[in-house]
Amino acid sequence: MSRKKEDYQLPKHNVLEETINHLIDEYNSGVSKRELQKRYGVSRANLEGIFSRNKDKIKTSRPTETHQQIIDLAEQGFMSYEICKKLNISNQLLEYYKKRYNIELVTPKFGKKLPQDKIDKARELYYEGESMKAISRIVGRSYKTIINWRTRFNWERKEENDN
Repeated sequence: MSRKKEDYQLPKHNVLEETINHLIDEYNSGVSKRELQKRYGVSRANLEGIFSRNKDKIKTSRPTETHQQIIDLAEQGFMSYEICKKLNISNQLLEYYKKRYNIELVTPKFGKKLPQDKIDKARELYYEGESMKAISRIVGRSYKTIINWRTRFNWERKEENDN
């Protein structure tokens, strides 16, 4: 009596079919591949294999909240590097979202012409007691630029005496 090859081979993937279906459902609902790897303890190659064998079950356009988060942060005045750091995404992915969803980010302008309205706003916030980082976010200029403006235009906070 000879044995067939299939009788003594281990299955290629030790993930149950029910688990695979649940994993695909979670992926379709918007969970990232990296998160699925952590939850189910499977390797990236194993996960990719599962997805390639079940292409018909996977939705091509998955819902994502990242672009809405980018829009919200851009409206708050965060710069691109801060958005990348906060959302833990690469600069290339941020550029992709900017092009795809027409997102305008606050970027420092280079050149000799100083934006007087932003300088006035920064001065006003400085005298109100805002921190330099908060001013830089609100005005849309770098922290160093705000410090340079403070030095250049001799901004000094007035100290109040209780006497």
